[in-house]
Amino acid sequence: QSSKFFAPQGTHTESNMAATHRKRIGVRVNDYRREVRAGLSLAARQGFTAVELAVDGGALAPENLSASGRRHVARLVQNTGMAFAAVACELPGGGLADPRTIDASVARVQRVLQLAADMDVRLVSCAIGDVAVGEDASAALVAVAEQAERFGTGCAVRSRGGAPDELRALIAGLACRYVGAALDPADVLGAGHDPIATLGVLGDQLMLAYVRDAIR
Repeated sequence: QSSKFFAPQGTHTESNMAATHRKRIGVRVNDYRREVRAGLSLAARQGFTAVELAVDGGALAPENLSASGRRHVARLVQNTGMAFAAVACELPGGGLADPRTIDASVARVQRVLQLAADMDVRLVSCAIGDVAVGEDASAALVAVAEQAERFGTGCAVRSRGGAPDELRALIAGLACRYVGAALDPADVLGAGHDPIATLGVLGDQLMLAYVRDAIR
């Protein structure tokens, strides 16, 4: 089973590109399927310098992590010599824009944005689901954008369905610099689109990119 790796926005520079890529490539700690401290230690030993951590439940859920607990998690990462690239907000159902769970999902992303801000993490990632649902997706992102701007924390959304140009148009319509796109090639392939072409469509909206395989 492949682990999920990511490269935050800003990896491409004209000078010293190879070194910059190395510094900005990280790992999603939860994919190790270990306790957080053990996962962080393994990531550091493998040479990663950035991490993404999912806070979808248990002790790391926003409702369960106190102010002191948030500081503790931030120190755990800092003490390994790595940095937070993102906090992942996993959502039920079809993602942020799923009409069946939209209110609960929006509220959850808003709580995770506050958690990230408290830990001085500059980016939250989440799945929006099928952007073709139109008004539901737009309303959900507007609510998230307001909270993201309030905390000064970015939110990178990835689509599990719909065309890449629909996601681009949805984000552009917000006119909010704190909301951008995340690209997961496995999701893109599963929806019948080409990851390289999708990268070109999303362009400067891209905040987070994963490297993950898939079988079609």
